[in-house]
Amino acid sequence: MLPIIKRFHDTAENDANLLQAVRRKDQQAMVTIFDRYASVVYTVALGIMEDHAAAEDVMQEVLFQVWTGSQTMNAHGVPFGVWLVCVTRSRALDASRKCRRSIPREQGVPGSAVNPAEEVAYNSPDFTSRQVNKKSSAVLIELVTNDDASR
Repeated sequence: MLPIIKRFHDTAENDANLLQAVRRKDQQAMVTIFDRYASVVYTVALGIMEDHAAAEDVMQEVLFQVWTGSQTMNAHGVPFGVWLVCVTRSRALDASRKCRRSIPREQGVPGSAVNPAEEVAYNSPDFTSRQVNKKSSAVLIELVTNDDASR
């Protein structure tokens, strides 16, 4: 068994409890899910999108989907982490296809219009996915809080 799949199996029971808490709109449970899976989701999205900002967007969309769709989410017996990777892959592929269709060939690839200062930061050896996670965590928590306030 691949190490990452084993990790998902090892956390399956705890993940089920966390998802039950997320269904009750427990923000701390969502933060725990974010801390546990954001880097995996981001890495999968980045591998497909090859653009840091687009990968962050996909990560936020997928994790926000967990928050908003937790009532109807059904992984069909698959560990939550595996389900999350599959959803991320699908969402990143969809976003990548959409990007390719919307950009004329002469403009280049997605991400070519990235702010040069941001690109330097992303490519810096000191830059880590944890920095992305902290920034995205704040955005996700704000989305979750705003979603709760609108109800």
